[in-house]
Amino acid sequence: MPALNMHPVLEVPMSETCVNDVHRVYFRAGLLACREYLARTFEEQDPAIAAAIRERGWPGSALGLGADPGVPRQLRWDEVAEDAREGEGLWSARDINASLEALPVAAKFLNDLNHGAKATAQPIPEV
Repeated sequence: MPALNMHPVLEVPMSETCVNDVHRVYFRAGLLACREYLARTFEEQDPAIAAAIRERGWPGSALGLGADPGVPRQLRWDEVAEDAREGEGLWSARDINASLEALPVAAKFLNDLNHGAKATAQPIPEV
């Protein structure tokens, strides 16, 4: 059994695996993964519903989470680093917010869910 608050693979405290506070990153990752999973559930049946979920499903201003970071994905190099001295190959880390840092965590959640299987649309029952 892994020690409390230890990363199971890296064997370092979880607080050392993120730039921002771990609880902030994983809270946002959970919100992003839930929103995307719900959108994927409706994607095949009604793409307009899926688009609306993605568009309106971020409680950023209500909870003080900032701007919507978008769909869960891996981050690009230029989002996390900047060329400190152009042409010399020296890079420095950018300050990234917890919502942006949560994107790859949410992508991993979704990938691991059902072993990467895409959510299937369920028919909407007639009332």
